[in-house]
Amino acid sequence: AAAQAEAGPGVDDEAEAGPGEADEAEAGPGEADEAEAGPGEADEAEAGPGEADEAEAGPGEADEAEAGPGEADEAEAGPGVDDEAEAGPGEADEAEAGPGVAQAEAGPGVAQAEAGPGVAQAEAGPGVAQAEAGPGVDDEAEARPGEAEAEARPGVDDEAEAGPGEAQAEAGPGEAQAEAGPGVDDEAEAGPGVDDEAEAGPGVDDEAEVATGGG
Repeated sequence: AAAQAEAGPGVDDEAEAGPGEADEAEAGPGEADEAEAGPGEADEAEAGPGEADEAEAGPGEADEAEAGPGEADEAEAGPGVDDEAEAGPGEADEAEAGPGVAQAEAGPGVAQAEAGPGVAQAEAGPGVAQAEAGPGVDDEAEARPGEAEAEARPGVDDEAEAGPGEAQAEAGPGEAQAEAGPGVDDEAEAGPGVDDEAEAGPGVDDEAEVATGGG
């Protein structure tokens, strides 16, 4: 059970402490500082436009709130429930609650991540969000060519594998799992455009993706 969030264009800054768990906190525009708290719980806080202000209540539950255009105001009620509402172009008002439920996008170039094992990560291309509904369910929607579709069947992934039954998606050419801008993959990074996960530069992803513009 995991819950990840994007902070701003082009920066996804994640650090894991246990399997599929994300505890995230924001400091400034486009930066995410994440640490783990417990199984399936995400503790997230943000500060400015385009950032997510999220807090966890229990296992696999995400409580998110945003402030302006292109931001997500999300909250969930129960497992396997996807409560989404649009406010404007590229803006998502949504949330997830339990394992096997995926978060959708927050706005142009901003991706929310998954909620549990066997659930795919969403993508972050312009106005695009792919999301999964539960284990073994593939709920894909394409927005434009070159944008990735996520995979939900356990152990099966047509993009890249992150762990048992977990799929990673793409945001665009050379972009990695759950990322928010061109060529930036930050799975536990220290600053914009820096990736601890073994990233070498724009369009390079070590999560097993080989996309147009990167390898």
